[in-house]
Amino acid sequence: MNLPNILSFFRILLVPLIPVFMLNSNIPGNNYIVTAILFVSGVTDVLDGYFARKNKQVTVLGKILDPLADKLTQFVVFITIYICYRHIPILMVYVIIYFAKELLMFIGTLTVKKKTTSLVSSNIVGKVATLSFYLSIGLFLLIEKIIGENELVIIILLSIPMVTTVFAFFAYSYKYIFIDKIFKKEIETSEKE
Repeated sequence: MNLPNILSFFRILLVPLIPVFMLNSNIPGNNYIVTAILFVSGVTDVLDGYFARKNKQVTVLGKILDPLADKLTQFVVFITIYICYRHIPILMVYVIIYFAKELLMFIGTLTVKKKTTSLVSSNIVGKVATLSFYLSIGLFLLIEKIIGENELVIIILLSIPMVTTVFAFFAYSYKYIFIDKIFKKEIETSEKE
């Protein structure tokens, strides 16, 4: 296992710590701890991609572990925030949107994988969505600790990663459709020969 894959696996190991600290408000500085966990997760997310490209260590395992770590982190954070603030109805909508987006992307990935041997890798829109997630959630946790629960602040800060996530979904959908069209052209060309 190379360094980028180790970093991705490390991010997966950080995921269970998030609800442990977020759901235990009796732990002094719990929001600061979760913010630090997310910061470490975000930095290692950047580093695993950097080292994989720089050292030519991009692997199939890495193409699976990296997005898996992102998705697990994001899903656990959204679920945990919903558990903490379930009295804010829009948060359930966010969880449903996020889950539906991930389910559709998983189905799209399986469809593309059946037709071609390559995996659809992340793009800049996905990276922006992930960055906005880390920044918005980190800011939310810090502000919530300083000013207390404020429904408007919660909705605004959680809307940012939701909007970028939906935008990333459409960008990936376009990419899947583009790959599908190329695959169909290749089949048509090979059938004509």
